[in-house]
Amino acid sequence: MRLTLPTRRALALAGIALVSLAGCQEVKSRRMVQRGNAAYYDGQYTDAVAFYEDALAKTPHLAIGWYNLGLSYLAVYAPGLKTPENEKYAERAIDAFDKYMTAFPDDTIARDLMIDTYINSGRHMGAIEYFKKELA
Repeated sequence: MRLTLPTRRALALAGIALVSLAGCQEVKSRRMVQRGNAAYYDGQYTDAVAFYEDALAKTPHLAIGWYNLGLSYLAVYAPGLKTPENEKYAERAIDAFDKYMTAFPDDTIARDLMIDTYINSGRHMGAIEYFKKELA
């Protein structure tokens, strides 16, 4: 089946519109990451978490967003404090660093932060499982 010229033009315009929308969303997400960075540097760590999570919900492939989210969760995490909320901070920091490391597996700083969080939060088996996976 051969497409007519108007049909081909309509398909081309639809494709351009989709690419533009995707690019526009990424720009918005990057701005949210920048707002998260500003909140983090101002010591507003829970605000930073909200900005990063909003950006990543819309554009989950922004690796730097995952890294910064992990740092923000670490900033609100208190090692040794055994409350459900604090445990959630540790778990989410680990998860954020893990997602970041799918894009940058050789980042030893992120790896060390994640391993430290495993250990400081008493999740020793998580650290062991991580190293087993890495050595396999």
